[in-house]
Amino acid sequence: EIASCLVGSEMCIRDSKWFQRAALNNYVPAKHSLGALLIQQNKNPASITQAEKWLIQAARAGYAESSLLMGRQLQQSDLTEEKAKAVIWYEVAQQQGSAEAEKLAENLRPQVNPEAINLARQQIQRVLDGQN
Repeated sequence: EIASCLVGSEMCIRDSKWFQRAALNNYVPAKHSLGALLIQQNKNPASITQAEKWLIQAARAGYAESSLLMGRQLQQSDLTEEKAKAVIWYEVAQQQGSAEAEKLAENLRPQVNPEAINLARQQIQRVLDGQN
């Protein structure tokens, strides 16, 4: 389990290498796990950017947990635009079968203006279509 991985431990490094090999071989759960591991390690902005790339690839393949994690990451921001994107990622996760995502989107939506949500919906759709 990713959550039990101690940052910097030998097991964590070994898991990271395994996930990377599996992800590069297009194994979708490994793409999610590698993205989640990079977020957990949270070493620098480049790691977060790489994590998001793996999570987006898994989300494009219909992996709801990746869409949910993208929403959770963005929700932590103080920026309205990021919170709007979080709402949309939760909606995507819901469409992919996440029961938890609907409640998260409902709770966050009132904090974000509709225009920001509409813009975020367009941006996330482009990402999911592979245009960004």
